[in-house]
Formats: sequence, structure tokens, C-alpha cells
Amino acid sequence: MTTPIVIHNESGYIRAGLSSGDTPSVILKTDSVTGKSPIEKNVVTDWEGMVKVWERVFDELDANPTEHPILMSQPPLNPKLNREKTIQVLFETFGVPGCYLSIDGVLALYSFGGTTGCAVNIDQDVINVVPIYQGYALHHAMLSTGLDRCDTLDSLFGVTIKDNIRDMIYTGIIKCDVELRYDLFKNIVVAGHGSKFPGLRERLTQEVTDVAPATATVKVEQSDQPENSVWNGGDQFAPNLDQYGMWISRAEYDKDGPRVVNRKCF
Repeated sequence: MTTPIVIHNESGYIRAGLSSGDTPSVILKTDSVTGKSPIEKNVVTDWEGMVKVWERVFDELDANPTEHPILMSQPPLNPKLNREKTIQVLFETFGVPGCYLSIDGVLALYSFGGTTGCAVNIDQDVINVVPIYQGYALHHAMLSTGLDRCDTLDSLFGVTIKDNIRDMIYTGIIKCDVELRYDLFKNIVVAGHGSKFPGLRERLTQEVTDVAPATATVKVEQSDQPENSVWNGGDQFAPNLDQYGMWISRAEYDKDGPRVVNRKCF
């Protein structure tokens, strides 16, 4: 296949570019095409609008989607019907030769060179916490909460008494097997447009340390451009899809239909 296109979808922005780029070459506000974002809490809610946004993305990339496989991020806890609709649109509307969906937290962790850890994505209107073991998101331990606003550092730690970011991380990790917890506490990565607050990494390290087991080492990592971490991880992950035959091919889609995504993308 030719060079993959990597697309990271979130409520506020789409980040896209050809694989092997240093940064996404297209950053598009999701409400700039139709006046209203077709994505809420990182889940597509308006497919007609979403198609128009992706059309604009391909135009700005000056790329014909029939010539490039697409690696696309998806949110944790993405509804099954949305997963299936995504690849249906990619194959039937855009005619892509292949595609793959990866949970955004897995890609964020991959951008730091890791496959086991706890990814925390903070976007415009949602916080997602995704514990990951050897590249696989642990679905039973994933947590998500909506954000009414995210304009101060304190707002992240006081979303509600139940759902502040520290408690979400602790709860997600504690839901995992005991033997995994120490590796997860020492490999927490923070990503997303909503994480660009000075001092977030340091405060999160301290607050999680306060609630973690006394014998656990807490380490939090964040890049200088956390809004690009998911895309960067996808850029690094894309070669694996060729190497290990992970792409959903057109032939597989024609044979099994949209449900093939549930067999090949975890």
C-alpha cells in the first residue's frame, strides 16, 4: 500500500497528515465546515457533517483517499455501531484501500515508546482514562467523563467529587489485576488539547502519589505538544500495520462487511 494517512478525531479539532511526518500537516477545527462540530465527547454524533469534515481534510492534504490506507483514532468506549459506521464510510464513501481504528489512548502511549501504561486524554469536552497492557486497552478499566468547561487547572481536579482526574486514574488502575498496577502507576501519560496547563504534570504526579499504594512509584509524562501526542503515536504505529498484516483490506470488508472492525481492531 502507499503511504498511510493518520487522522486523529476529537471534539474540537481534527489532526491529519501523511505518515512519517514530524507533526500533523492539517489541523482543522471541527466546527469550521458546517458551523457545528459533528463530534461530541470525541464520539461522532452527526455522520453527514463528519463526512464533510473528512472531505475537507483530504482536500487540505491534497490526497486522494482511494490511494491511501487510513489509520484513524477512535475514543475508548466508542459504541459498536459507530465503529462499524466509521469503516463503512471510509470504504463506501471514500473508497479507501484499507483502514484501521486504534483507541486514542493506545496511540498516545505509543508516542512515548510504551505499550503498557495508563493514558489520560484531556480534550475539549471529555476526559478519558485508558489502562493499557502490551498494546491492548483494558476495556473493563476504561473511564470517561464529560467536561462542561476546562479553562483552569483546578477544573480538571474538581469536575465532580466522583469524577476528578486524580480519582479517575486511581480507579482505572485499581480495576486492573494486582500484578499490573505498579507498571501502570509508573507509566502514566497525559495527552490532548485540554492538557496544556503549566504545572499539570507536576500536580498530577503529586495527587496520584497521595492516593496510590505507598509502595508504588508514580511517574507522569507529557510532551511539549500534548495535543499532537495521539497523532504522533499513530505516525509511529502505522508501519506496524504493514509489518503484521493488521490493515482491514477492501477484500475483507467486502467479505464480512462493517462487522470486520470488531474482529480486527481492539
